[in-house]
Order: sequence, then structure tokens, then C-alpha cells
Amino acid sequence: MKALLVLVVACNTDHVALPLVAPGEPELVAYAIGYGPWHTIDGHFDGDTTTYQLDLDGDYSLALVCLDPDGTFHATEVFGTLDDAEITIGSWQLPDCRPRVDPGSDGGPAVEVEAEIVDASHVALDSGAARVADVLPWALETSVAPGTHDVILWGDTEMRIVRDVPFVASRNELGVLAVAEASSAFMSRPFDVPVMGDEMATTSFTLTTPNGTVMQYSASPENAYFPPADALRPGDTEQFELIAYDVSGMRGAIETDFPETPPDIDLLPQIELPYVPADTLRLHWTPFAAFFTSATMEYSNELGTQSASASKLWLERHAGTDIVFDEVDVPHYDPSWHVTLPAAKFTVERWSPAEILFTSTPQISL
Repeated sequence: MKALLVLVVACNTDHVALPLVAPGEPELVAYAIGYGPWHTIDGHFDGDTTTYQLDLDGDYSLALVCLDPDGTFHATEVFGTLDDAEITIGSWQLPDCRPRVDPGSDGGPAVEVEAEIVDASHVALDSGAARVADVLPWALETSVAPGTHDVILWGDTEMRIVRDVPFVASRNELGVLAVAEASSAFMSRPFDVPVMGDEMATTSFTLTTPNGTVMQYSASPENAYFPPADALRPGDTEQFELIAYDVSGMRGAIETDFPETPPDIDLLPQIELPYVPADTLRLHWTPFAAFFTSATMEYSNELGTQSASASKLWLERHAGTDIVFDEVDVPHYDPSWHVTLPAAKFTVERWSPAEILFTSTPQISL
């Protein structure tokens, strides 16, 4: 799981001061101005996120490393300019350094759950996969982590959310549950996707409630549908993804914070993997004509990941310069945080707070 950096920016034409809020406790955070030396940064951890105070006065590089409990490393660097700092750093995707915890869980043994489902083919109780039945009605027998959850039921055309259900006893019998008792009809919103070559297209929708219950489903673009506004509450988050893909790569859009249904979507063009060496993360790419905000190369294997991103303005100002992951000059960078015999993936993004357009290659072994 990756999380976007959270930031607040104060800037003028030659100076940017901003706090970086990273999820969890990164192992290392550092920055450099221009081609100057790297400096490590100490942050303040509040139990969930770590805040770092940045003071930038030129083109910059940022580095962050996260370690999983099993020793897997996730190292990422970004190269940007003062003029696009808010977008570049705001769209910099970080590894999530927080422990994996079910948002609705209070800890302790799992709670057994039973219910009679009348007219819903899908039931979501937590952050895991929905429970699904092919024949209605059906008997639900499952288990969830203890705590307060929401129960989401849905079928082909309607849905229902039962809010703030406590799962505290060793066994919870929910009785008879029916969508028809308090149903909300889905809103249909077809999308036209101009596929290229052998591409196929699909969509997915995710609703996450404040109690950590996740409703997720897929549909064809022409049959996309969404929960109506009357089914939602403050704190619910929605995410819609539209994907066009074939063996040569993937293009897509991630939409959030839309009023009822997402707007029309124009995808970025297809891309090919530029030439990259297998022994070090180095990328030389000639940008395409379509507007974008950043380009990212990622190397990965079973031991970890290394990624390097550069903003559009940085690429323009450093024309002909390779994007290179610097693992030599960053203070306290462990030489073991290096991917050998990697698979490489190249991604170009156009980022805004409510919409991310991307085009990427598949992971290709080097």
C-alpha cells in the first residue's frame, strides 16, 4: 500500500517552506538542493505519521526509505523545482511505513458472525473481500476482527449500509438482513473509452467507511454505476478507477472527491519502456507532447523496491539529463537497499488532487 504525502506550502519565487507528513516512521529522509550535498532530516512522529520541515531554495531532490518488519525495503527519490513543488511533492507516492491494522479492529480473537441474507449477493463487513453468494437467499457464516464495523449489502441495482454495528461478543447473530428494508438505487454512469489496438477496458469502484468497511466491485465502462448520495455519510471515501490495458502496458484514471459520479475522462497516450541498465536505476526519456506532471522508474525484486521520479519542469530544465537514483551520496543510505536482477516499470502521471491520470509499462525483467 502506498500513501500520498500530505503537505501545506508557503512559498515565493525563490523559496518554498513546507511540512512533509509521511505515513508511519520512515527509516531515512534526506534532501539536496541542486547538485549540492545531501542532508538528512529529523521528523516528529505523532504515533501515526512523521512530520518533516523542509526549507527549499532551489531545484531539489528528496529521498525516503521505509523498512517492513521482515526487512523488505522501499526506497524512493523525487526531483523537482520550486515552481512545481506543491504538485510534485503532493503527487509523490510514498511507501506506507505504518503497521498493517484493520481500521475497525479493537484487537483480540475473531468474532463469529451469522446472518440470513434475503436479497443481496454481496456483503462487506470489514476491509477484506466481500462475502459473495450465487443463490438467494443465503446464510452468511463468517468471522471479523472485534470492533465497530459497518455492514454493506448490495446486489445488481440497489444497496444498503447498516452503520456502526458492534462486534464484541464471541458470536454475533445479525438476524435477517434485506436490502429492500432501506434500499438506495445505484446511479448509472456509462463511460466512453477510446481503446487503442488490442486494449481492453474495465472499471472498479471502492467505498471505504470511517469504520474501515470496504465495498468494492468492478464493471464494464458502459455499465459503470455508483452509490447515490443518500447512501453516504461524512467520512466515507470513494475511489473510481478506469483502466485500459493490453500486453504492452496500462493506461488509466483514478478519480476521487467527485459529487455523485465522475466526470468524462481523457486518458494519456501509451508509452514504451525506455532503455534502462540492469545494474543501477537510471532512466533517459524524451517526454511526449501530452501534458503530464511526473515520470517515474521503479525497480523491484523480492527484497524491495527503488523508484526515482522527476517532475515535468525538472525534465525540461535538465534536458538531456538522466533520472538517476542516488544511493551513493545520501547519508546513511545502506548499500543493501539495492535491487539486483530487477523487474522495471515506467510510469508517467498527470496529477491533481481529485484526478490522477497515468500510463505505464508492464513490469519487465531486465
